[in-house]
Amino acid sequence: MTGYRTIVVYLDGGKGDLSRIDAAKAIATGDDARLSGLHVAADFPPGLGFGIQNAHEPLIEVRQRYNAAALDRADGIRRAFETHLQDWASKPEWQFAFGAIDATVAHHARGADITVAGPVGPDARPERAAVDLPAQIALAAGRPVLAIPSDARIDTVGRCVLVCWNGSREAARAVGDALPILDRAERVIALCIEEAGRELSPLAGLEAHLAGHGIAVETDDTTSRSPVDYTILNRAANRSADLIVMGAYGRSRLRQTVLGGTTRDVLRFTTVPVLLAH
Repeated sequence: MTGYRTIVVYLDGGKGDLSRIDAAKAIATGDDARLSGLHVAADFPPGLGFGIQNAHEPLIEVRQRYNAAALDRADGIRRAFETHLQDWASKPEWQFAFGAIDATVAHHARGADITVAGPVGPDARPERAAVDLPAQIALAAGRPVLAIPSDARIDTVGRCVLVCWNGSREAARAVGDALPILDRAERVIALCIEEAGRELSPLAGLEAHLAGHGIAVETDDTTSRSPVDYTILNRAANRSADLIVMGAYGRSRLRQTVLGGTTRDVLRFTTVPVLLAH
């Protein structure tokens, strides 16, 4: 199978940047795969940073200072990105833009096989990007996103993979997008959490599908009274999974926003990368 030959890495200058770059290297198909770093700065006027104390200054001067600071920050992020990839066979590419983070990253993601993004985890900084930014990108771009916790140490990605399966369109899309990783994984575990009133497990179809690609699957068809996100994360920890594969936003986005939802909660508390698709 083709694999991931073009990868966008969203970088915000935070502590998770190097982990995202390492993750991109880990999933790339061949060391000549094209890795593209992307940094996005909010359009002026930004939500934070220039307040009443600047009101007396001419607006054009404030904007010029803001843009200059953003460009300087982006240049530092670019240098760190290129330094971390100095041994990569192909020259890394660099992209910078002003705009809304989710929409801009999604725009670039549509031209790549996969996008590596963050931050996720309980310490994610909401002023930089929402905790569920990777899911927002997957939803808007129609392309897979690999979400990396901001404090993750990336040694491997996809040696042991936990696939969350419920037979939905989103889950099927995630499995299809994850095939390059599943194909070279040492273990693939398919988790299906029982739902009330369901007569047949959908795992048999998934098992047959992956067998057709030469991928052996361990099935885990379980019932749990705990929240779905807790069960997923608990299973991932118990099985020493270094990657979770799941569909993003299986219910309406409004319902997810009001009630929270499995996607957001998994991203908030995961300690391992999560491959998302919608």
